[in-house]
Amino acid sequence: MQEVSNYKLYTTSLIPFIFILTILLARYYGGHVLFHSLAEMFSILFGFMMIVIVFHTYQFTKNNFILYLGLGYFWVSMLDVMHMLTYPEVSIIEIENPNIMLTFWIAARFLEAFILFSAIFVNFHTISKVKVFILFGLGTAIVNILAFSKYLPILYEQENGLTSLKINLEYSIIFILILALFTYTKKRKNFDKSIYYYIIASIILTIFTEFTLTFYAKVDDSFTMLAHLFKFLSYWMIFLSIIKISLEKPFTFLAHESSTYNSIPFSSILVDSEGIIRQINDSTKTFLNLEADKIINQNNHMLFHNQNTEESECDVCKVIKRGKRLISHSLEKETTSTYSFTVNPISMKDMTLGSVQVCIDISQQLQLEQDKAETQERLKLIVESSTDGIWDWNLLTNQVYYSPRWKELLGYMDNELENRPETWKNLIHPDDKEQVYIDVMSSQEGKSKFYKNIHRLKHKDKHWVWIETRGQTIFDESGKAIRMMGSHTDITEKKYAIELLKQKKEELETIIQEAPNPIMLHNEDGTVLMVNKSWEMLTGYKHKDIDTIEKWTYLAYGERMPVVKEYIDNLYALKKKVDEGEYPIHTKNGDTITWQFSSAPLGLIDGKRTVISSAMDITELKHKDEMLIDQSRHAAMGEMIGMIAHQWRQPISAIAMDANNMLLDISLNDFNVDNAKEYSNSILNQTQDLSKTIDDFRNFFKPDKVISEVDIKETIDTTLSIVKDSLKNNNIELTRSFETDKKVKAYPRELMQVFVNIITNSKDVLTSYKKEDARISIRVYEDEKYINTEICDNGGGIDANILPKVFDPYFSTKDEKTGTGIGLYMSKMIIQEHLNGIIDVYNNDEGACFTIKLLKEQ
Repeated sequence: MQEVSNYKLYTTSLIPFIFILTILLARYYGGHVLFHSLAEMFSILFGFMMIVIVFHTYQFTKNNFILYLGLGYFWVSMLDVMHMLTYPEVSIIEIENPNIMLTFWIAARFLEAFILFSAIFVNFHTISKVKVFILFGLGTAIVNILAFSKYLPILYEQENGLTSLKINLEYSIIFILILALFTYTKKRKNFDKSIYYYIIASIILTIFTEFTLTFYAKVDDSFTMLAHLFKFLSYWMIFLSIIKISLEKPFTFLAHESSTYNSIPFSSILVDSEGIIRQINDSTKTFLNLEADKIINQNNHMLFHNQNTEESECDVCKVIKRGKRLISHSLEKETTSTYSFTVNPISMKDMTLGSVQVCIDISQQLQLEQDKAETQERLKLIVESSTDGIWDWNLLTNQVYYSPRWKELLGYMDNELENRPETWKNLIHPDDKEQVYIDVMSSQEGKSKFYKNIHRLKHKDKHWVWIETRGQTIFDESGKAIRMMGSHTDITEKKYAIELLKQKKEELETIIQEAPNPIMLHNEDGTVLMVNKSWEMLTGYKHKDIDTIEKWTYLAYGERMPVVKEYIDNLYALKKKVDEGEYPIHTKNGDTITWQFSSAPLGLIDGKRTVISSAMDITELKHKDEMLIDQSRHAAMGEMIGMIAHQWRQPISAIAMDANNMLLDISLNDFNVDNAKEYSNSILNQTQDLSKTIDDFRNFFKPDKVISEVDIKETIDTTLSIVKDSLKNNNIELTRSFETDKKVKAYPRELMQVFVNIITNSKDVLTSYKKEDARISIRVYEDEKYINTEICDNGGGIDANILPKVFDPYFSTKDEKTGTGIGLYMSKMIIQEHLNGIIDVYNNDEGACFTIKLLKEQ
């Protein structure tokens, strides 16, 4: 390569040296006229050669810059022809006036300077060869007309030599060239380095040419000789740049393509339209086991195609003859060999020159495919009998197989998902990908005997399916991983059941933690499972300070610890909620506060009887309305805890039973997918019941912020979802009657609190009298102004003496442990003051009736 570069350098330097030497010898032996004529002729020759080269190579180079230079320098050369022909003492055109000759010179140099300056701006723009050629031609024609007209400029005087006009015009040309030089320097990154320096050199030489011509006094002195040598060299530089782009680079590319052609590992030949081989690559000789002279100029069909088929009937030959394209066409050349042929035509200017034929022996590939088909058929029988999805990954070829069941688990038909590793990778949940890849690599590197991972895959309908995948990596004798195979199991229902149970547990803990009342969960072995924020805030003790009942009773009750602890120990035998009454509590900072306690059983948690205890701080009862509302809700909290405990007991027991059944099956190695699915569905159903209970109670305790449109029936249904189990537990029958569907404006949760208070009071009365046919009836109807809700019981009614007092604050007919006397008072305040309604109570033949009147929505 270095020898080639040196050869180019010698040639580039030697040719102009020979030309210059010839010109100088002509001057020495033949005089200035011969020197001038040869110098101009050589420059003109280069100018004419430029246009021929760029015009015929443009279709390959697509270089607008070089095209523009070639077209421009042709017309500059035409002006130089006229300059040479009008030169004094040249007998072709006998003109004695040197101004004509100088006019052509100045015009040529102006055009040359303009071309060098403007060429940079067409570098990345498409130009019209015809338009540019005609435009420069018109300019040249105008100069010819001007030179032979009476308007000929005076550029030289016989007595005084060069005129100031001539000198100023030369300086103007120099200015344009300097401007071009500056512009090329600023935009040098837009040019190929191989021609940039040639263009710069040409501009500098042209500047020297013009600058030198500002000094001569006679046309044959040394300044004119030096100027013409500079001009010749500037043309040579432009000529070299055109050669570089138009000829040298394309031929270098062709040489590279030829080398690339020989490196193709398959037999590749160039065939003419008659089926004669004209060119081959090295692989063809190996393929046919023949030397090149035995292949080139031979019949393609005879060497490559099936000899049992006539050439006129051969599919490949017919395609080559028509100049068409053929992709991967299989032919059996021999009984044991099959070849794949690909044919691409070579065209230029809508004319087909021949075709490239590539031939590949695919016999082994077909055999492998046949073996693979047989293996897949065997696997199919195995896979179709499995309820799991099966996958098989060839690590050497990166090919993968997914069974129809594998795809079915994700909602797809067998033909809807491609058997590619990317199919699975693209379906993995973004949050699971990292761990999946870690586990896959761990298996492939032999760090783990089996591959196992649980991750999510996207279902066809866009939801996520939880998949448990199990598999194993197969290694070759050298320890290289060559294959992975395994199965997919859909564990979505099981996963969601566990996650939902966990979520609801967290939600319950959150509800307890955020509850305004102090709440403690504790079990029969004396462990305090949790206390909520309110408990910690009011007592000052953190959970770690009172994580056992013994610590709590010691710190909170002091000398009364033994009595209180014994009472708490008896709570674990509870079957229902109890109100424990008021107790003084010692806080961490030494204060004493009074709490009113109630407790209820939660059932078995981790095999131990567990109790939830709630307290209400009644140390400083305030008589303001907002505090009374708060107190009313706190009072209702005790009832709510009992209801939660009752509604949760059965689902928790069912969940524990299903979980124990699954654990027992596993321990006995009797795990059954159908049984597991049944247990999982049972857990899911029970969890949904728990979720609904949590949602109902959470909605009940959410504070109302804005009044809204309320459906009385929906509000009553929501209320009953909270209290129905308590009524059922006490054998109280509930009837409802809805005679209107009109809506009212209200705070829904405050209205629900009123309904809960009234129904709970009726329940307490019926329970205390132990009425056998206890019942509560609810009737909703309308009159002209109101929507009326009537709640009646058959508990015998309210004593006439106390009937007017039932809505008074702190008035209660219950004992002091179970009644606060604010429930009905707050109900009246909510209905009359918050909702602008009316609440009343009266006795009928069977018991007490409460009527709530709310204005109709306008």
